[in-house]
Amino acid sequence: MKNGFLSIIFYSIFIVFVGFSIFVGFDVLDSGYILSLSKKINDGQVIYKDFDYVRPFGTPVFWALILKPFYGIQNHFFILCRIFVLLQFFIIAYNISRVFFKCDSWDRRMFLSIPLLAMLNINIFPIMPWHTIDGVFLLSFSLYYLHKKNILLAFLFSLFAASTKQSFFLLPILVLAFSVFFKNQINLKCNIKLGILTLISLCLILYYKIPEGISYYESGTEGKNQNMLYLVGIKMYLNSYKYFFPFFISLIISSVLWFTRKTTAFFEVTLLFILLLSFSIPFYHWLYDIIAKRDASNYTILSSINGLLPLCMFYQIIQFFRTKNTQEKYSISIGLFAVMIAWSSSISWGANNILLALPFLLINTDSNTLFDKKYIPILISLLLFTLRIINPYMEKNFTESTFSKIVNTPIYSGIYTNTKNIIFLNESKEITKKYKDVIFLPGFPAASFMFEKTKNRMPWEMNVEYVNYKKDLSLLQKKNLYFILEKKSFEDDSSSFYGSKFTDIVKAKRVIIDSTSNFYIYK
Repeated sequence: MKNGFLSIIFYSIFIVFVGFSIFVGFDVLDSGYILSLSKKINDGQVIYKDFDYVRPFGTPVFWALILKPFYGIQNHFFILCRIFVLLQFFIIAYNISRVFFKCDSWDRRMFLSIPLLAMLNINIFPIMPWHTIDGVFLLSFSLYYLHKKNILLAFLFSLFAASTKQSFFLLPILVLAFSVFFKNQINLKCNIKLGILTLISLCLILYYKIPEGISYYESGTEGKNQNMLYLVGIKMYLNSYKYFFPFFISLIISSVLWFTRKTTAFFEVTLLFILLLSFSIPFYHWLYDIIAKRDASNYTILSSINGLLPLCMFYQIIQFFRTKNTQEKYSISIGLFAVMIAWSSSISWGANNILLALPFLLINTDSNTLFDKKYIPILISLLLFTLRIINPYMEKNFTESTFSKIVNTPIYSGIYTNTKNIIFLNESKEITKKYKDVIFLPGFPAASFMFEKTKNRMPWEMNVEYVNYKKDLSLLQKKNLYFILEKKSFEDDSSSFYGSKFTDIVKAKRVIIDSTSNFYIYK
């Protein structure tokens, strides 16, 4: 009876978490980015040649293929996209569970592990098509096939992942290292699945004219930050330890309890105290920011979690050199590969944290301890849902703002967001009724899909993305083309991350003819 009641609590939290993730939250800046690029591909444009994209081609092509039957859907299109993204997270959780439980297909424990790992994977990340999610999704297959010692399929999926983002380029090399180091343990036989996947991928590359556009790739990526690998791949983890105090204290407490109570599992006690103290981390950060005289908005719980990655890596390396058994070394190496997936996923301009691949850090933990104790999944799910409510992506706090339903709006109808965003969308609709040919600048990429007849090379017109903006300067000569500039963009310096040189040129060469509370209209 007790376990049944706990299960009801857990699944209730899970259902509310999923519903909240699908229907609540909207952001202007990111949510329409991949959608607008996939629509360009669906309309026949060639990536790099006809539009800018500073990453490998995988994600826009992937979503152009997935969404091809659904582009005719107008108002509720983004809800459909979120359902597809949630399916990605569930498949990631399924693949990790197969490694956890060392099984090929279904295990009864997955009724608990899949929803728990999916929530842990999603945490506070926005549910939207995104290149990092795609990479982690594909690498979950690579991890599973490594576990099965099928090195060729593992390598193929790591190549697919590398096609989504530069930070995943290292993973295929690591898979090759597996094939060399464990050459007597792995399977190098080709099979039908490998042949079919290879053939399909080659056909898609030709169908979407990737070879035609690839020669333009270098000019389309020249805006990359050359220091990013150091800044977010190394320095970020060093900085994370200033927030590591709560986890360090929990480790001390659990160590004391473990030595005094020999019958209690060390991992279980450690996890329990980490979870309990995680609830107090926001208050610790708030106090830290006050003492350090920092802007409280700079606080983020993500900085604490990042400190787990170096510890996990250090632990795995120690275990690797301690054991003499080749099979155990292989299992530990899979754990190291999972850690590298988390590290690679964190190398990003925006979401530079490991939370999007957090379940991968649990690969070599005791699965019985994690999933057999019902109160642990309830604590984890409650913590994650609480964080999602109080920290919605680019939204006002759900408890501090009135949320309304978006209606009669292309793509986003059916989603609940704050009043400010509702006004923003309503104004954009009214503007497009009054001015028929428009381009929104510089951070409303979904507008390219929703409203715009004239297409520029990059609907997300920030300098870091719009590297060939000079090729679009001819648009300034179009007499009946109106440029709709967000007023908040006037706060951004042209040299900052959110700066837009193209927008600055529009300000200099065109004149304001109208305005709303959110926009200036230039002609």
